[in-house]
Amino acid sequence: MGPFLFYSGIYSIMAKKLVITESQLRRMVQNEQLLKGLGQKIKSGVNAGLDQVKTGINKVATKVADLTQKPQPNQPDAQPTKQSGRKYEEVKAEWTKINQNMEDMRAFGEAVGQTHSSAVMAAQFNARVILLKKMGKEKATIGSSPIDEVTFELPNGNYQHLVLMQLTKQY
Repeated sequence: MGPFLFYSGIYSIMAKKLVITESQLRRMVQNEQLLKGLGQKIKSGVNAGLDQVKTGINKVATKVADLTQKPQPNQPDAQPTKQSGRKYEEVKAEWTKINQNMEDMRAFGEAVGQTHSSAVMAAQFNARVILLKKMGKEKATIGSSPIDEVTFELPNGNYQHLVLMQLTKQY
């Protein structure tokens, strides 16, 4: 069968008349309209679902941002938890001078924590690190005790703790 005969066979198949009744045509139009309507319902449902997901993601992102936002140490809203009347800037300025004096075996540490106890432990740890630096050692077994400390509650609910530690014993 040559190429001409092959193509003429296709054309003869395509040239056949297709007979559709008026009722069949109406059903086809109705089915098409139903499918369009179904497509629109699916599209609007998907869009509504996407809007809910976006809203949920925005809420989660806002919550994560609030939780991970590092409090600024100089926040004027920080209130001492104890009614000592002390101000953060004054305490920090005074105790920072102690850290600069390498002969003084006292050290100042500060930390922010979600709970009061975590802020206290981290601040004491930071003060002990300063004591080790003042001793010129990376590792040592030492005894230390807090001389003075103050805790501030930040507006986001975290605690900022400042502690002044003194070296009591070196083993």
